[in-house]
Amino acid sequence: MVHTTKDYSSRYRQDVVYGNIDSAEQSARQNINSFYDRRGTVIWFDGFEAANDNHWSLGGDAGGTKALTTTKAWMGNQSMLMTTPGVAGQFANLNKAFSAPFNYRMGAEVMMREGDNDPRVSLLILGYSGTYVYRGTLRFNFATDVLDYRNSAGGYTALTVVDSYNTDQEQWIPIKLVVDWTTGYYVRAFFGGTEYDLSTIPLYATASAILPRVHCQIYTEATLAAASTMYYDNFIFTQNE
Repeated sequence: MVHTTKDYSSRYRQDVVYGNIDSAEQSARQNINSFYDRRGTVIWFDGFEAANDNHWSLGGDAGGTKALTTTKAWMGNQSMLMTTPGVAGQFANLNKAFSAPFNYRMGAEVMMREGDNDPRVSLLILGYSGTYVYRGTLRFNFATDVLDYRNSAGGYTALTVVDSYNTDQEQWIPIKLVVDWTTGYYVRAFFGGTEYDLSTIPLYATASAILPRVHCQIYTEATLAAASTMYYDNFIFTQNE
């Protein structure tokens, strides 16, 4: 309806006042997994479809690798394949650094699929305030089916996992972590189809003089005396959670 014109008027009926794409269609066109949890504002997205993997740095123990692959993919043609060293307890990790967001209720999420030898996977958000570094960690062990978070003492506390998965099928699992370093607390976690309210749980914090910034990390750890592999796709970093 045009302002100052009666509802039933036919005047200006040929004019387009404004256009709007359907939000559901827009989400589908983005080809991201945020349809599981849309409460945040997307700040950065990587579908691992680029020609190289330079968006991420590689860390961890010697012998760990990262490589784009077409063997498996959640969406598109490629995913990120992580391979650990062949020593139990050793790991490879992906690292991505961001400037401090305007809003510190931050979320990190990624789709993942197990490859070989039952790895243990960790999703981390490290928030540097200039005084402290707040570490939020969500970890899943494919060997034991245990999901846990890093508590305020630096240890790990188990959560109940109700979602099943089948490694013989092309099943990808969404994992998401939301933290708020202004309060020093977790907000929530998401694994498979289950949401966990972590809002009463403080983050693990230690003193740090590093200027405000955010690091997101994805760890793949060997649980056996053999190299473990994991596929990752569609990483999303959000704020305003």
